[in-house]
Amino acid sequence: MILMIREEAQNGKSAYAIGKQLGISKNTARKYIERREVCSATNKVLG
Repeated sequence: MILMIREEAQNGKSAYAIGKQLGISKNTARKYIERREVCSATNKVLG
């Protein structure tokens, strides 16, 4: 899901639009957009 959020953000979608599409809050979407590292093995955010 984190990768989907980042892809949508790179395509120009706002955190609000991403949140609405995925059924999460805009703050959650923004949190994952702003974080830098994602562990590919566990798909968890690092740092």
